Amino acid sequence: MNLNLEQISEKMENFSFEVLAFTGSMLSVKKDCKINIYHSGKMAVMTKDLNRVQKIAEELENILHEKKL
Repeated sequence: MNLNLEQISEKMENFSFEVLAFTGSMLSVKKDCKINIYHSGKMAVMTKDLNRVQKIAEELENILHEKKL
């Protein structure tokens, strides 16, 4: 799976995510915690709070699959 990170970056700004960096193969955003999204589809969420990880995962799923929150 290859993600179009440029499109995702634009969508995420509409959902109050702050874009920190975009290298072409990695998108780094922030909303409560830092999240790296890689072109391959892998993601890293930097937090120790598992409840926050679950909430962020649900938001990202909605954005990536173009559902409305």
